[in-house]
Formats: sequence, C-alpha cells, structure tokens
Amino acid sequence: MTRSVCFEPESGRLRIDSATFLALAAAAAHREVPDGRLAALADAGVIVDGSVHCSIEPALAAITSSHAQLSIAVFEDSSCWVHQGWLAEVSGILEDLGDDTYDLVSVDATSMPATLARLGHLTERPSLEDGQIPISEDLLDALTESDPAVRQRGSRALATSAPPEWSEWASRLWAGDWRFTVVDVTWPDPSGTLIDRRVAVIDTDAGMTLVDATHPFLQLVPITTQEVCTLILALLPHEAECRSGASPVLLSGTDAGRK
Repeated sequence: MTRSVCFEPESGRLRIDSATFLALAAAAAHREVPDGRLAALADAGVIVDGSVHCSIEPALAAITSSHAQLSIAVFEDSSCWVHQGWLAEVSGILEDLGDDTYDLVSVDATSMPATLARLGHLTERPSLEDGQIPISEDLLDALTESDPAVRQRGSRALATSAPPEWSEWASRLWAGDWRFTVVDVTWPDPSGTLIDRRVAVIDTDAGMTLVDATHPFLQLVPITTQEVCTLILALLPHEAECRSGASPVLLSGTDAGRK
C-alpha cells in the first residue's frame, strides 16, 4: 500500500494525501485530529513529541495565520490541477500532483514569482498579432469542467471563433494542445469584505491570450508571458489592504474550486 506521507526533513518537502493534509492543518490549528492520521504523521517524522518538525513550521504558520489565500487552477485537454497557497511573510504552497497527493512547501517572498510561474506553466511564447475574440462565461466554464469531453468541445468551439491571424493558435486548440490557467487571490479587507482578484489566460505553444474583463463584454486579447507574470504579482495584496488580525480561512478540502 502506498504511504500517505513522505517527508524529507532536510529540505522540508512534504508529500501528503488530501485527508492527511487536512488532519495536519487541523493539528496546526489545535483542532481535533483522528488518531490514525496523527500516527501516520508521527511515523513519517512530521510530528515529533507532539510538535511539528521545524522545517515545515513556516508553511503551517502561513496556513493558520495567512493574510490572503491563493489558488492556481490549471486545466488542459485531458487533465486538471488545483494548487493552493496561504500568503504570509513565508507562504505555504500546496502543489497538486494530480493523483490526490500534494507537495507542501514553504516559499519566501523572493521565490514567489518563480513559484507562481512554475505552477502556472508560464513559459516564453511567440507573440500573437493584435486582435480579440469575444468569449462567453459559458464557454469559459466549459474549459473548467471536470469532464474532459466538455473541455474538448469548449476548446474546439473557441478555435472556430479565432481570427485568421491566429490560425496557428486555433489549430493548437483544436488539437488539444492548450492550457487554461486561472489565478485567484482572496483576502478580507480592513472592513471585513472579501476581496477577490483574478488573472486568467488561455495558453498554447503558438501564443498566449488574456481573459480581458475590463470591457462591457469578455474578450480574449494577446498577452506576453512577462505581462502575465506582472499581472499575477499585482494580484497580491499590500499590507494596508488586509484586515489587521484577520482570522485565517482554512479551505474545506484540497479540491476546492474543482467542479
């Protein structure tokens, strides 16, 4: 039987299944945890004499006292992943490995840009010619469906609406060589109102497009990888935007955001 916990004390990298991660988060928040889950964490060396190992303390501290939460959902023709993060001075990132296992890692501020780019698969792409495609919420929803057949129908419908100048981009969509990445950052502002900022891109080897919501209707417009990275970093809240002493919000499950 596959172990549910794999821990490297030297690096602090922790591979864990969803149920055991929720148990670990509960233990960090001093909530009740099933004995079986605690035993698995203790056997792996994550919990020693009732305390978590020092190498994962920063990630767990972020989970229990974050000032904002991050979600990076990545949808492809036949696969999808949802990575999560809890933002603090040192952030905790839960990387979805696609088989109900996750890597929990600590990420400092200087490493965050590279981490976000890696999780979003943001690499250099050719620049598309100027243009735009009107796109509906229903079509965007289709690209995030759990059923791959629905995602495939959505990507092909989008391919047929591309301008002639984007023919190579459209052909990649039709062939299933595409990726839809949605980055959300949420936090309570000083008044207690929940703020949600989002960047969404549809990416192929032939170029990248941004879901532009600044007009009366949604549209796709060309964008470069560097511009996307800049927009994603701009999602992160400044200290003055966050509610002082805000209570952490633990997600109810590691597949939150999936359909």
